[in-house]
Amino acid sequence: MVKTGFDPATYRLNLHLHSLISSGRLAQARALFDRMAPHRSNAFSLNRMLSGYARFGQIAAAHSLFLSSPLRLRDAVTWTVMMGALAAAPGRTTDAVSLFRDMLREGVAPDRVAVSTVLNVPATSGTTASLHPFAVKLGLLRSSVVVCNTLLDAYCKHGLLSAGRRVFQETSHMDAITYNAIIMGCSKEGLHGEVLDLFADMRRAGLGATQFTFSRVLTVATGIGDLRLGRQVHALVARSISACNVFVNNSLLDLYSKCDCLGEMEKLFDEMPERDNVSYNVMIAGYAWSRCAGTVLRLFREMQLLGFDRQDLPYATLLSVAGSLPHVGIGKQIHAQLVILGLSSEDLVGNALIDMYSKCGMLDAANANFANKKDKTGVSWTAMITGHAQNGQQEEALQLFCDMRRVGLSPDRATFSIIIKASSSLAMIGLGRQLHSYLIRSGHISSVFSGSALLDMYAKCGCLDEALQTFDEMPERNSIPWNAVISAYAHYGQAKNAIKMFEGRSSQEVVISVLMKLAGGCPSLVDQLNMDAFLEQARSYDKALSNPHRNAQTRELLHPLPVIRAHEVDEWSGSQEYMTLSRKMFQ
Repeated sequence: MVKTGFDPATYRLNLHLHSLISSGRLAQARALFDRMAPHRSNAFSLNRMLSGYARFGQIAAAHSLFLSSPLRLRDAVTWTVMMGALAAAPGRTTDAVSLFRDMLREGVAPDRVAVSTVLNVPATSGTTASLHPFAVKLGLLRSSVVVCNTLLDAYCKHGLLSAGRRVFQETSHMDAITYNAIIMGCSKEGLHGEVLDLFADMRRAGLGATQFTFSRVLTVATGIGDLRLGRQVHALVARSISACNVFVNNSLLDLYSKCDCLGEMEKLFDEMPERDNVSYNVMIAGYAWSRCAGTVLRLFREMQLLGFDRQDLPYATLLSVAGSLPHVGIGKQIHAQLVILGLSSEDLVGNALIDMYSKCGMLDAANANFANKKDKTGVSWTAMITGHAQNGQQEEALQLFCDMRRVGLSPDRATFSIIIKASSSLAMIGLGRQLHSYLIRSGHISSVFSGSALLDMYAKCGCLDEALQTFDEMPERNSIPWNAVISAYAHYGQAKNAIKMFEGRSSQEVVISVLMKLAGGCPSLVDQLNMDAFLEQARSYDKALSNPHRNAQTRELLHPLPVIRAHEVDEWSGSQEYMTLSRKMFQ
């Protein structure tokens, strides 16, 4: 023992110190540590005391002890423990990076754990880039996959994907964490194809996918609306015992919800051995989107009965359901719970309250909730503007828009779309042109929603040429602008131009109301329009909407466009008006 320097007394004191810290008796532990100094204290006891302070959140005490400790007791572990404690403390991340620089100045060589710790600090991208050559110089990128993974993860978290790719390509020994980091980076940048390629490479390398891998791939499948891919991943998850948990199951629920596969979503939910508040929130959001109000309310009550934290309940979704029904009674009950919990002024639920009361026609209540909001965001103003516009108060909507600009908030494309519609309802072409100019300056002119609203505004204000010019200048078009320009031609009696536009459209969706207007305005063109074929296409269109297996790309068909559903078309096809048009066709 003499030759090795082992001191039984110091050993027993360190064991006692460890016992006190483990049980949370930090004051007694510190008293013991102070009694050990200066003869029996060592790097181990210092590191243990620092770890104890860090574990129980006493960062100031840890930092004070670190600064007062002799330099001879500070080894690489001491510096690493203190860096980790500062990195975990709110607002102390820069101190953690500064401490790493102090460590280098003191001549203490950092090991792979120290470098990994400082790379995990949520600092700036410049800090990560400055540490990269240091890790190369120490040879840690060749010898430690942990450092490689941490550096790769840091680059991806800061959005420096090109630098992350270089680290990935230069890594000689890759594991599942390496692939997860680069997959996460590509997923954040929306590179869905690259994510799938990396997933395939990972499987070919024989590396087992983890819960994080499956979650990211499922996010990609959900984003691109690829239900087939999602089902294939589901099958892989079912065969992977370690990855089959509530985290991955919630991603699967989200996939089925957004692909409108309510049957598969419900089946998975019923089979889940563990459910959390996210599971219920995803289910409620899926049923709310499909307007299954009864099921939404049942799941909400189930969450309450199971004792979930009331602040985690999906109040905003429930308010959205109440507004879409509309059912102000449900909305008021939710509002009462929010007041009791003190959440009614929070941004998300506050905006949902404004939207709910507006849709229920109670603008006074919407105005009161808007006035009570402490922080009025752009979404809050847009909700108020939309509420007034939808309830026929166009001038009040325009005044709110001016007030929004006056307080320094910038409108988004949703705000512009609704305010342009308000100006078209009032036939205020001057205001519409001003909004057009402001759209160009703000960079929202490329939005298909803003462009469609402008097109509709010009058409309703009698400016067909400007409407057509707006249509020609739109960089992106979906069924909405096509239908708007066809309707504009039909409204002004230019049936032939409307048919030419209809035949040249890129979308195959049919807005029956536009065709009816066109046929009614020029009965001699009924044979060219082939109304029976249009009616059959509308029935197929309605059938596609009711199909539970449709994917996320058909979700836009549920947008409240002026589409007459198939059952309404069938009713119209048996009317006297349609029979009159049919007789004229054969005269």
